[in-house]
Amino acid sequence: MKFLTILNFLLLLFCFSLSQTIDLPLQMQPGIGPFSGSVTPTNIDTAKKFKNLPQKIQDYIIKYVDINYKKKDSVNNLEKLRVFFFIGLKSDSIVVIADSNFNLDFSDDVLMTYPIEKKSLQDLPYTTIIIPGSDKKFTFQAYPYHTSFKYYSQIENKFYLMIKSFEYSNGFLPWSNIPIAVINNRLSSVVENQRDISIALLQDNNSKISFYELGDNFTIDKERYIFNSISLEGDTLTMTKVDSAKIQSGISEGLTPDPIIIESIDKEKISIPSANRYILLDFWGTWCNPCHKLVPDVKKIYVQHSEHLNILGIAYDDNKEKVIKYLEKNKIFWPQIFENMKNSNSSSAVEFFRVDTFPTFILINDKGKIVVRGNSKESLNRIDSVLVNVK
Repeated sequence: MKFLTILNFLLLLFCFSLSQTIDLPLQMQPGIGPFSGSVTPTNIDTAKKFKNLPQKIQDYIIKYVDINYKKKDSVNNLEKLRVFFFIGLKSDSIVVIADSNFNLDFSDDVLMTYPIEKKSLQDLPYTTIIIPGSDKKFTFQAYPYHTSFKYYSQIENKFYLMIKSFEYSNGFLPWSNIPIAVINNRLSSVVENQRDISIALLQDNNSKISFYELGDNFTIDKERYIFNSISLEGDTLTMTKVDSAKIQSGISEGLTPDPIIIESIDKEKISIPSANRYILLDFWGTWCNPCHKLVPDVKKIYVQHSEHLNILGIAYDDNKEKVIKYLEKNKIFWPQIFENMKNSNSSSAVEFFRVDTFPTFILINDKGKIVVRGNSKESLNRIDSVLVNVK
């Protein structure tokens, strides 16, 4: 019996090694796992009439968010599910109620009280709803604290409320038992756009986490694979084993991006990569608080390594004049690209490098290869360490 068990295991490995395509099953979990996740803004409702609003809270509004879902018997058609929220302000707390059973009555839903002082997402309650006409559940968090996103309306900024999906999927790479986590960055119970997906590989007992998107390639045990696609329900991740020699270009660390030419705010044509020089791409926006905090660190890199480094800022914003004023006020002198966040297109640098987190820093060496890609102070420290050794 033991011999047969070993034989079956060896046959499984043999068949797996012959297969070029791997379908990895995923299981849904509550929480956001290793991801920071993304938030979705809510909108003010003025049309619906609600029953049983909290009597003792006079300073409030009703907001809503739409969650996309697929009906049980539907093949591909998506429906919108509108979830309404009561958000009220008290002297010492913020009150939020989600109409989780969709009856326009807040008396039979859970009242969530938040302290005025900002808390992390991990410390906040979450709400689970059952998608109508299906047995599928969807879990989210209401977050009443200000983020880098700003509303244009004063009343929406006063009754600030963002919604974050509070579920992700996990599984294991079958040939190495390495944990893998997947999150849908859109507020949706199905995968609407493959670009909304973020993937994390957790290696060395979760001490090393590498992040990817669909289309990226990665190496495990000297073999290279590509994350190809994910199913509509988000329960199967498809990967392909590839010949490392055939993959040279790409937008991940260790790969060489195809050359592009873009125009700066000053109408200068700029080539990426730069000829015989390192270039640091800094994706930012005036609305992005983490971007503001890291400006001094980017300036320090600019001053210390200007002999062999070009820096190019890519301002993803809604107003060019606002960007120019910010640059002047903060004495930022390296070239800048302005990309209108309200009118993005496939030829933009943000789209080309598939940037969905701000800031994002990409260091390309003098051979045209991406040597560092990240979005934190730690990433800038890595960039500095690389540049220190450039001769």
